[in-house]
Amino acid sequence: MNEILARGGGNCFELAKVYMALIKELNIKYRPIAEINIHKYSDSRQQTAETKVKQAGNTMSVFGRQHNDHRWVEIYNDITNDWEPADPSMNVIGTEQWLKARAWFGKRVTIDTSLTNDMIAPFAVFVVSDSNKSVMTENRTQHYLVFAFDKLYNNKLSNLPSWTRWIQLLDELDDNAKAAFDGKVNLHDYSAQIASLADVYEQLKKEYLDKYNSE
Repeated sequence: MNEILARGGGNCFELAKVYMALIKELNIKYRPIAEINIHKYSDSRQQTAETKVKQAGNTMSVFGRQHNDHRWVEIYNDITNDWEPADPSMNVIGTEQWLKARAWFGKRVTIDTSLTNDMIAPFAVFVVSDSNKSVMTENRTQHYLVFAFDKLYNNKLSNLPSWTRWIQLLDELDDNAKAAFDGKVNLHDYSAQIASLADVYEQLKKEYLDKYNSE
């Protein structure tokens, strides 16, 4: 912790770690979150990931050609009696602000759009064990990428032709993403499904803009 503070910055895991230490002092309930997202296509990242997998095992497969991992935090809202996202890497807090930084079809609203524009949309979101950062204890994917995402667009996404396929692919990738964090699955074996999900996201965006922006 002191080393992170001394250098004045860090990666997403380190920033989340510092944030959790700060809010713990304020007696705010929190829990760490891990995600995997559709990422801007990169052959060089795939090559790096393959080398890491050979060196350290399948846990390194959580990033690759068209996906990447990310860490943030959920904090408990006593007013709504629900957990809400807080991402210190992007300076966002609350579900709507998080979605507008991470998943919606408009201009991303965040402290660093160069980061969030590359992280196209999450497809696996889990609560992480306090004692082991590789152990996922609760699945939050549907909460954010189905129910909250649809609600952000006034439940219009669920009326689009590609919505069913979006949910289907999220379901297919969820268990494998969790197993990859645990080192049991090489997520690179599911690159075709991730590519399909990226295509479906773009199709959803097109369907929404074509249907509702013309109204």
